[in-house]
Amino acid sequence: MAEQSQWPDDNLIADLIYRLRSEYAALVAHEMMDPDSDLSGFPGTPMDVDTRIWIDIIDYLVLSPPKIWDAFNGFVVAGGEHHNTTVEGLLGETEASLSEWDGSAAEAFGVHLSNVRGFLDGQRRHVDQLLIGYASAYKLAVQARESWKSLVEEWIEVSQQYRLDDDERRRAVRIKVGAGILAAVAGAVTGGTALAAGLGAMGALTGAAAEEITADLGGDSGADVWQSYERAYRRLADSNLGEMENIRRHVQAQLDEVSAEAVPMYEPLPSSTDVDSPDFRYERFFHGDRESGFSRDVDGERTKYVAEKGGSAIRNDGPIAWTLSGGDVIKDA
Repeated sequence: MAEQSQWPDDNLIADLIYRLRSEYAALVAHEMMDPDSDLSGFPGTPMDVDTRIWIDIIDYLVLSPPKIWDAFNGFVVAGGEHHNTTVEGLLGETEASLSEWDGSAAEAFGVHLSNVRGFLDGQRRHVDQLLIGYASAYKLAVQARESWKSLVEEWIEVSQQYRLDDDERRRAVRIKVGAGILAAVAGAVTGGTALAAGLGAMGALTGAAAEEITADLGGDSGADVWQSYERAYRRLADSNLGEMENIRRHVQAQLDEVSAEAVPMYEPLPSSTDVDSPDFRYERFFHGDRESGFSRDVDGERTKYVAEKGGSAIRNDGPIAWTLSGGDVIKDA
């Protein structure tokens, strides 16, 4: 599924930088018309400012909404709701079937299934937390671009009003910042719903949770007007970069937990559970409803099976091999 939201793309960002530089040039030119103007508050030529803006804006372009979207949905395809349901169903069926069997080998295999379930539950929990990180990064990437676009457009209007000597040369604007995005996303998907919800739904669930700052734009001189943009930009950037670091730490914490966790699922099973092992015995993995002679029949079939293998060669037409390969009916030897 392609990412379809209308966030400011790189082309629009480039256009905004051009407009910002152009208005800066117009503002400096306006001030130069007054021989008494103090130009020391301007950071340099329009091209100097253009270069600075491009360097600063990398803070936002480094987070690409479509790349985050594609990575998130790669997890959805690999481990989505249908996949989880299928794995849970197979594991449940196996556990239900095993409950009818007794013996030390059956008990050992039951412990192994419990370890498999514990592993799956742990992986699901960690993946869900990882996807919360993805969702937070996506929301931050989109919001950071939108907020910067809003700031630039508001500042350009204020600067134009200043140059026209309009009374409305000052403006207080509200701008969304990154602080609190991770907490808002995590709160919206509590209960392991990250895969099912998807990025679009999580963005909608947390849309009203963004924190805001008030940016006071404008001033009594051209330099004041420009510096009001720089102050607002720095507050916006600091908040967004701080939230990027929070998201990075969140993801790293999950990776650290995965690395530190023991995985008993990988511990070897007793040899009595392996039909190829000399320790395999029916009385160690038996069904109570079978008639008393069934144990002797299994032992007899096992003797044939060992003979059929003939060392490393395995026959595919014997009754044991047939059953192990998924045959429903044991054929006559």
